[in-house]
Amino acid sequence: MRQLWFVIIYSLYCLTAAYCTNVSADEKVSIKDLQNAAAQAQKANSSNKQLILYVAATNCPYCKKLNRDVIYPALANREYTSKFVIRRLWLNKNRVIIDFKNNNIDEQTLLNQYGIRYTPTLLFVDQNGKEIAPRLEGYAPDTLYWDRLDRSLKIAKES
Repeated sequence: MRQLWFVIIYSLYCLTAAYCTNVSADEKVSIKDLQNAAAQAQKANSSNKQLILYVAATNCPYCKKLNRDVIYPALANREYTSKFVIRRLWLNKNRVIIDFKNNNIDEQTLLNQYGIRYTPTLLFVDQNGKEIAPRLEGYAPDTLYWDRLDRSLKIAKES
């Protein structure tokens, strides 16, 4: 009987450890900042993946919620990483990046070209930087957001 309790407790421990490992996916994955849009778009296109530009701000509480509830779990899930590549742009940082035409530009210039008004925003773009699916602006409860993400990915793939 004592062995049975030990096995049950040990099994629960192992299941809890496995669950916690999956839940804390944000510790194992990271969102890379966009450096070179042209190269990243070409790489995504050649691997048959959708390029998503993720616009965030350092002080945005909804960006943190989106990261925790959607982005990090998606990056830890092969079903999603086989579909897309995501790169982050910062609304409140002043970085120089390479745009889709291989020109050095200020990050804010690219964001202005897209008419970004809110964070977080996900843009689904083709290899030329053209939006090809409905953008996702703001953040809603994660089940609704997952549905919207899947819908935009499907539309982008079909374009």
